[in-house]
Amino acid sequence: MTYKTAGYGLILALAANVAGAETLTFAPAEGSERSYRVELSVRSVEPDSQTVPLDPERVSFLARIRAAERDGDTVDLTLNPLWLKTRLGSQTMTTAAPLPDRVRQGFEAGFGARLDLATGRLGEVRPLGETEGPAPMLGGLREQFAAAFPPVPIELAEGWSTTVPEYGGVRDVTITVDHLTAERVFLRYEGADFIARLAGLVVVDRDEGWVERAAITTDRRLVPGTDENGSLRETLAIAPRGYPVTVHADNSMRPAEWRDMPERIEPPAPLASEAEVFPGGPGRLVEDFGGLRLEFDHRAAQWRNIGRFALSDLRLFAGDRALDVPLTAEPPLTLPNWRDPEGVPQISRSLLDATTLRDVSEDLEAATELRADLDWYPVAPFVMSLVPDATGHAEASRDGARAELAPAPEGYVLTLSGAERDVFSWALPEGTGAQGMIFAGDRGPDWLTPGESLARRIASPDYSAIRVLLRMEAPPEELTVRVDRYAEVPAASREMRFLTEEGRRLDPDTAPERRPLFRDGPPPAAEEVAPEGLESGALRLPLAPAQAAHCTASLAPPATEGAETLVFVRRAAEDADVLELQTGDGQRRHFYGLGSREVTLSCDATLAWTEAGVQPPSDRPWRIDPAALDIADDMTVAEVTEQLRFVDAQGVPLALSAPGGGALSPDDSIREAIFPDGTLRVAGPPAKILRAELTPEPLSRSFAVRFPDLPVPEAAAQ
Repeated sequence: MTYKTAGYGLILALAANVAGAETLTFAPAEGSERSYRVELSVRSVEPDSQTVPLDPERVSFLARIRAAERDGDTVDLTLNPLWLKTRLGSQTMTTAAPLPDRVRQGFEAGFGARLDLATGRLGEVRPLGETEGPAPMLGGLREQFAAAFPPVPIELAEGWSTTVPEYGGVRDVTITVDHLTAERVFLRYEGADFIARLAGLVVVDRDEGWVERAAITTDRRLVPGTDENGSLRETLAIAPRGYPVTVHADNSMRPAEWRDMPERIEPPAPLASEAEVFPGGPGRLVEDFGGLRLEFDHRAAQWRNIGRFALSDLRLFAGDRALDVPLTAEPPLTLPNWRDPEGVPQISRSLLDATTLRDVSEDLEAATELRADLDWYPVAPFVMSLVPDATGHAEASRDGARAELAPAPEGYVLTLSGAERDVFSWALPEGTGAQGMIFAGDRGPDWLTPGESLARRIASPDYSAIRVLLRMEAPPEELTVRVDRYAEVPAASREMRFLTEEGRRLDPDTAPERRPLFRDGPPPAAEEVAPEGLESGALRLPLAPAQAAHCTASLAPPATEGAETLVFVRRAAEDADVLELQTGDGQRRHFYGLGSREVTLSCDATLAWTEAGVQPPSDRPWRIDPAALDIADDMTVAEVTEQLRFVDAQGVPLALSAPGGGALSPDDSIREAIFPDGTLRVAGPPAKILRAELTPEPLSRSFAVRFPDLPVPEAAAQ
């Protein structure tokens, strides 16, 4: 099923503020504003389907909300979108790419609505520019404005609750004060009627009453009063712009699924050293399914023992020219490098967006590198063991982290909590075969999927807390929990460069991707060559072009094909020149029934490859000064590679790189291989440079060959 959301007004989950010592209401000062990062996921749910639903939609955006004017008990609110990206199925749209002018102008002007603070009533949402918004979009935007405000004052007492007639399109929603701190109020929203049900957590700052963080899931039946026709699930997550942890809505977009539980944990030692965390070299800036991604490598013994990272001060460049492109990167995620198990052991990845209302697609196309400050926070892991008693209960605690195991209707539940950034992993005894589901510590109602529940962590008093349902008939003999505790201050900071494909190609400090000069190896030397092609009636002697120019071949006894004498002719092939047997008129190159013959190869000079007087520099061996090797700019690529070979440590000749990408043609001018810094670049680090040397030493070799018989058609053979 395909659907569209009506506007993106869920940006505005504004709540209440402190009007008195005991009550929370919304009354912002004139000019007060907040900037939010918002994630929204929407998916269809088929009642009998356990597969990924069709046409899932994700919306990511930044917005600034401002109390523009206040007049007594009324306040004019403005909403200014700063960036928006939608992903519907496989299609992605972003405000940083080309858009119709009217859409961009509408976003730039923003939207407004008047709020009556006394009644909580929100007026009609109106565009602030000249562009008229579609009625469904403005109506949906207004509903989201209204749904974001607690409809009644909130009493500041833990456990206090009230039920409102309607909230977010759901009737009889209960709002409960779950937790209070000096700075924040933690609220819980839950409600259900015959059309929809809702569950959410909202964090309100007690200074002016703006919502700081929120996570709300709504499940709307497609046919009121029945689940037979499925529903539409929508999860919203809100946090301040620049919030230090990843903000996500339903990150799985899947129904609840039982998954196999681990039976081993990564050992807490050895910890990664700074040299292993930063092994050298730039990172990569790559395109990733309609977006951008930053990558950088590690060479540690264990991926979980590397630590975490924080990116800041992101700047985009085209060469040395700075590009005015606002950027936002998610906190990097470190994992084993499964895509290339033979390469670097670990890799960290961060999703990157150009977060602007301007079309910056040309700048992104021109970009060659991104520079950013990267902070490394080492991890100090520790392990706790739980040994259940006869009732299936167990608990353990250490350094502020706590683990509890208890029976549950599904089997058992493992509850984990600790410091805000603690990350947990666990292992059951080998052969247990348990399956599990992972929820937030504050799971919410049981109709929430694991992905929807985990979104609630952003608005929970204990962000680290998770709840693991374990499907097993009996408690395990022992359960091991690993806690990853990260340093509070960085141990090292680096200015990192992340290069695009073009940036890596042009960067003098980055070795070009290795590419051999010859696909099937270099042509053999004259003293090693052997006839080829006889199985198909051909006869060829492949040689290096410089060698073939000094060689001839003959057939004895001579042979003819009709009136034409068979002769050896030199011609260029893909990786060599060949002396090839053909008729004098060049019309035929395959011969049968000639029986046994002798081929003689005669050369008046012999080609040898000796070390050139100039060798690759030790620091950047792929950079070659053409003048130092007497390479004239009127030479072709073929002329250069016939005189010089750049070989790696295994003796494999390497090709020259092209500044514009792709492969150079042998007929290209060597000028097309010159990089902006005036150097040639070898496609891979060369160990040696060899120069062709011809010595006036004649060479003669003979080969006994036998041509195949003329093929007999299958019908004739029978």
